Amino acid sequence: MWVDRERMLIKCEPMVCMSEVSAAVLPLGVAPQVLPELDDLTVGGVINGNGLEGSSHLFGLFSDTCVAYELVLADGSLVRATADNEYSDLFHAVPWSHGSIGLLVGAEFRLTPVKEYMKVTYSPVTGTLDDIASHYLESYRLPQNDYEEKVPDFVETMIFNDTNAVITTGRYASREEATRKGNVINEIGWWYKPWFHTHVATALKRGKFIEYVPAREYHHRHTRSLYWEGALIVPMGNHPLFRFFLGWLMPPKVSLLKLTMTNSLRNYYEQRHACQDMLIPSRKVVDCLKFCHDNFEVDISSVALPSPAAQEEDGHHAGL
Repeated sequence: MWVDRERMLIKCEPMVCMSEVSAAVLPLGVAPQVLPELDDLTVGGVINGNGLEGSSHLFGLFSDTCVAYELVLADGSLVRATADNEYSDLFHAVPWSHGSIGLLVGAEFRLTPVKEYMKVTYSPVTGTLDDIASHYLESYRLPQNDYEEKVPDFVETMIFNDTNAVITTGRYASREEATRKGNVINEIGWWYKPWFHTHVATALKRGKFIEYVPAREYHHRHTRSLYWEGALIVPMGNHPLFRFFLGWLMPPKVSLLKLTMTNSLRNYYEQRHACQDMLIPSRKVVDCLKFCHDNFEVDISSVALPSPAAQEEDGHHAGL
């Protein structure tokens, strides 16, 4: 792994995982512009597949932050592809290619300045899906004057049913700000802490609240529970006693789960379980929410995502 703080770039091999990236760069006061939440996601995986985060409303997909790829082609040659060199066609073809273009052996992507903590605001929304969609789009609206707060560094919305959601926004904050008298610091990364999505849900009862979370723990907030998939894999995993005594075992390795999955469990996942990323125009957010509710009747987590490829003529960006 190589970090250039002057050019704000990092270069690494594709099998480097997100936890290794964050551990290396956050102490330097920088982070990838898009840092997907799960520890074991690899750089190559989020380039060849789909990588997004709560900061995607600012920077797009993970691949949108990449400036160069090193590839081994079918003839055995090693090339460096950028947006403006002779291999620019490969550069634009690699994202979402699932390894079909060539063997990715290196990637360079952009960094952004960060601070030690994330100031997280949890805002409950109760109403129709139209209301939820409206509040969601408003959460990352560009400021209309100098008095409004800037667009949050992170935006994430969790929709628990067709009438209740919680919008979380994060803004980087210094250690000095976080430790001021009266501010609440929540180190959510400890093994005994409630899973993040259940912690977010408490805002539906307690109302809007603000807390400061260490930046690296916020970046990997969904790791221990694999979002909410952990409840399917380890049903008792969020019980206080389990968390206290065995929470350090979470999450189980996904590769191990795949190897040990029985046919009955595999059939259950295929027939009764849906986990899907979607890129949609912002004007279609409410339609998408209604479609998911009517056809799947499942919890929905949405993150604002403006990908250049999904930008509309009116300047609005993509949603879920």
